[in-house]
Amino acid sequence: MIPLKNDPIMLREAQHERKIVNGINVIPVRPEHCRRVNEGFSAESVSQASRLSPFASSLFKMSIAKEGYPFILAATLLALLALALGWEWAGLVFVLADLAFLGFFRDPERVPPRGEGLILSPADGRVLGIKRVEKELLFEGTETRVSIFMSPLDVHVNRAPVQGMVEEIRHQKGSFFAAYREEASENNEKNALRIVDGKGRKFGVVQIAGVLARRIVCYVRKGDSLELGQRFGLIMFGSRVDLFLPQGSRVDVAQGQRVRAVETVIGRLQ
Repeated sequence: MIPLKNDPIMLREAQHERKIVNGINVIPVRPEHCRRVNEGFSAESVSQASRLSPFASSLFKMSIAKEGYPFILAATLLALLALALGWEWAGLVFVLADLAFLGFFRDPERVPPRGEGLILSPADGRVLGIKRVEKELLFEGTETRVSIFMSPLDVHVNRAPVQGMVEEIRHQKGSFFAAYREEASENNEKNALRIVDGKGRKFGVVQIAGVLARRIVCYVRKGDSLELGQRFGLIMFGSRVDLFLPQGSRVDVAQGQRVRAVETVIGRLQ
């Protein structure tokens, strides 16, 4: 607020209207005084404040996957230690690493689209390819495989593409080829889930490790129920997820297309 002594008009009016109430000097405040005080706030300052508030509040609403806590905590402590010792450049490096980990392990909320027979994307990333396969790990019949490559900049949390029950889980050790290569689907370390919906239709989601991503995390067990879009796992620092659609499914994405977990419709049941 603008002090009274800085406004000669308000000061002069106040001197004429000063009253004594119970031995105390009282200066009445009139509506025009309030208008003058409000004029001290520019439209620009009000606009900046309104922009800052949502940004600041969003920082506290950021959701982080629990697997990222050790990385973020370590980087934070090292940054504080380096700055306390006067190692500014080292402190800056650890601060940047901290921000990178916050980005790597972010876990935003997603709202799935509504509709019957939708098969949603289990991961963020880019569609590497769409291929008909005869047999692969948990899947014996002819299936359509949609491969999604997750870069280190994508969200790494994986989500259920359909609602159903986890019928089978199988982990297979293997190599660590670059996830975008075709041989990664067959030879890399992977974790496969077979999901059965209420009508007995079977779907598959395979988490595949890569060059950087050498740790696969799975939150569910055989027999667990999965809601549409439920988080079921995570691949450290990105990699690849293969989605297997049952026969008769229609694919609604194309090679090279960017997809978002839960929000992008990969296909539809016919």
